[in-house]
Amino acid sequence: MPADTLIHAAIVDALPSLLVGVDWRNVMEDGTRLVLERQALREFLRRQRWFSSKAREIRHARFTDWTALTDDPDPAFLTIASVEYADGWSESYLVPLSLLSGEAAERVLKQSPSSVLARITGPREGAIADAVQSDDMCDRMLGIIGRSEDIPTKLGRVQGLIVPNSRFAINPQPEIRNPQSKHRWRRESGDQSNSVAFADDRFVLKLFRRIEPAPNPEFEIGRFLTERGFARTPPIGGALQYLRAGLEPGTLAIVQAAVRHQGSGWDYTLDDLRSYYERVVTRVRSATLPAILPPHAPEAPTPFFTALEHWYLQTAATLGRRTAELHATLAGATDAAFAPEPLDPAALERLAEDMRAHAATTLDTLGRRVGTLNGASGVHARAVLDHRAAVLARFDQIRGLDAAGWRIRIHGDFHLGQVLRTEEDFVILDFEGEPARPLEERRARQSPLKDLAGMARSYSYAAYAALFSFTTHAPDDYTLLEPWAEGWQHWAADAFLGGYASAIGDRPLAPSQRAWRPLLAAFMLDKALYELGYELNNRPDWVRIPLMGIRTLIT
Repeated sequence: MPADTLIHAAIVDALPSLLVGVDWRNVMEDGTRLVLERQALREFLRRQRWFSSKAREIRHARFTDWTALTDDPDPAFLTIASVEYADGWSESYLVPLSLLSGEAAERVLKQSPSSVLARITGPREGAIADAVQSDDMCDRMLGIIGRSEDIPTKLGRVQGLIVPNSRFAINPQPEIRNPQSKHRWRRESGDQSNSVAFADDRFVLKLFRRIEPAPNPEFEIGRFLTERGFARTPPIGGALQYLRAGLEPGTLAIVQAAVRHQGSGWDYTLDDLRSYYERVVTRVRSATLPAILPPHAPEAPTPFFTALEHWYLQTAATLGRRTAELHATLAGATDAAFAPEPLDPAALERLAEDMRAHAATTLDTLGRRVGTLNGASGVHARAVLDHRAAVLARFDQIRGLDAAGWRIRIHGDFHLGQVLRTEEDFVILDFEGEPARPLEERRARQSPLKDLAGMARSYSYAAYAALFSFTTHAPDDYTLLEPWAEGWQHWAADAFLGGYASAIGDRPLAPSQRAWRPLLAAFMLDKALYELGYELNNRPDWVRIPLMGIRTLIT
């Protein structure tokens, strides 16, 4: 029996059964809800990709707010699940639920048992499952947004909001306005912190699972760019907000235009790198190229590299220009949440302190885990730990810089996976910021060089991810090709940064030439340390990528 089938069967067998009467609309009433909380909610959350605290011990998990969105015999609810952990941390998650019977229940139990909260027994049998898999529920949420409905919950309200001046508002599609319209929905699987469903390949409904009492940056920035007609991001048509007395509106979901594309920047880059490594290894083995890439020329890559990667370097420069256009648009804001501020000496001092504190915490974690890292990862880890003082001192170099540019709203988690390749150009997505950072930090104004550092680090990730894959069945080629990976990531990042610099010009949002290099280096080191913390907790096999980056950045 296939492993997936065995896993599915084990999940189904472990699901709790809930005794419910004929009328399922009362499932969130006290007695039934308490049973769900005690017997089902905790394990349900741990099974979800979007649940971000799997490593924490859950003390309590309960439904703290809810509302029924349908009055059908098979009802659906929007619920807020709040979790308290043994370490004192707490979080809240959006959990839309559908009560399913008949074939719908059988289908979800067979195809997606991890999305099932509990089975239902009694006069009627069925299942309580994550409603994102329900076309009717997605239609209903889309309708709430399109009609700007205001629906009371137990403790607050859920409110639909249309974005003024959106292309949706100017030329509204009937699907977003018509409550009777039905869509063909599809979902994409993936390791995501949110849930995404596509309607007729024209709309995207994106649910933010971990919710906080403030606007999500994805909605804030997307709305700003939409209202200003910025063409290199998908326009946002509206949002679903959560309102509670005394708190800022939180964002539950957005609707934006779907983008026709040829894949993400990450996939496009990995495809290019596979071809690049194939051509290099063939030439090296035939002795028409040296086994070691010549050192980087200060002005330009080698002729052979340029011949191989001229087209990709042009695309990297294009992405740099689009990034500059994004930053210039964001820097033109005047409202309170977006207006630029100078990256003055006081702000640089705070930034250096924050980066040092983050670095110290990450290095402490590495110190505790270094014994679990083998091979090259262990060697790199011990070398980084031996140079702890040098890592921390690197952030001191940004203190007191003159003409360091502006702090503006930025993307915040900029990498190749956040852009789509579209007809020889790019569209920029996902403005939430780094998921592990607090919301207040993700909404804060920051130097635009943080985005540049994120993309530069992404080229390094791509070079080594492709190299790992390429040498899986030819490990002896790794040493031969590693210098070529290093050369590729250097010149790809150089082309991106060059495209950015040419487009941003002498706008005051960018640092002076004197401040540019140390500030970018600090952001790149901070990003590599963020990556290190992530990989230690999620993908130990990849931990050597940020470790190698850290070693390069402190030499």
